[in-house]
Amino acid sequence: QYHKGLFRPAIEKFKQSKKYKKLESDSIRGIGLSYFHLKSYTDAVTYLKFAHDRKLNEQEGYYELDWSILRSWEEDRARQYFKRELRVDPLRASLYMGMGWIHYKDNKPDLAVEFFLKAISLDPDSTVSSEFFDLLGSQRFGWQVYNRLGWAYYHKRDYNRSLEMFRTALKERPDKSGAHQGIGYNLYQMGKYAAAITYLEKSLLLNPASAPVMETVLDEESKNSLKTRTTARTKLARSYYHSGNYLKAIRYYQKDLTFHPELADAHAGLGWAYLKLRRLTESRAAFNESLKLEPLKSRSHKGLKEVKQLLATQNIRIINPIHSATAQTPSMQKLSPN
Repeated sequence: QYHKGLFRPAIEKFKQSKKYKKLESDSIRGIGLSYFHLKSYTDAVTYLKFAHDRKLNEQEGYYELDWSILRSWEEDRARQYFKRELRVDPLRASLYMGMGWIHYKDNKPDLAVEFFLKAISLDPDSTVSSEFFDLLGSQRFGWQVYNRLGWAYYHKRDYNRSLEMFRTALKERPDKSGAHQGIGYNLYQMGKYAAAITYLEKSLLLNPASAPVMETVLDEESKNSLKTRTTARTKLARSYYHSGNYLKAIRYYQKDLTFHPELADAHAGLGWAYLKLRRLTESRAAFNESLKLEPLKSRSHKGLKEVKQLLATQNIRIINPIHSATAQTPSMQKLSPN
């Protein structure tokens, strides 16, 4: 009944099952969650806080408890609760949201946005409420929050929601590079390289020295997650690479290295672009530099192996020109900078 949205009948059933010891904790939490969905926040706090104090709450319940306290308690009492809970559980996003709302009500919007941004960085879904989006629409800091939401959803690989957030930020502040960059990143991930190029070039026009973004990528060889730094310019170079424009890709990778000479992603991309053009000596140097900076980057290892095979084939041709006439070079069709 709870999952069907029949919350009042669910409460009656939970109250009946609460009499059984094995079902007591789950029933108490179920009553609290049902009251929350009925917007009976005072009743929701009664049950959810009982469950919380006895450590009966699981993943579902903390957000509902904190939101119910914000809605039903006096401001000073709620403030003390959020402060106390943050000392115990500093990674609970809903606590930062609660503090953000309290500071906002105290006419401290700059302090409020700091708490909102912290909540978003921990869990973007903690902000999802009509009240919060109404607030963003009326405040000068709204674009900042939408921008942060965009990056949070991007890192969760929820590209559609990320795009929605960045596009909203762009409407509010079309002069800011961050939203253009975020849209470009998402379009690149979706394989829409031409559109990605448009937004990334606009981002760089607004801010030629944009800060690197830390991304988590899946290593194809080991299947492990690895962290790597990318920039708007490396994403733009990759977009040109996938569009077949290797010379432009090289130009943007080289430009990025003037800003970030220790960016392994730029060196690796440069290696792949040189490899496509059979500029093997330059490709080998680029892959070697990438591996100095990120030794576990398997795509650079793979690219370096391809280069060495091609160089070895060239050497065979020089030593034995008659035999080389029938020699086959390794296929280049599957080369990709990932």
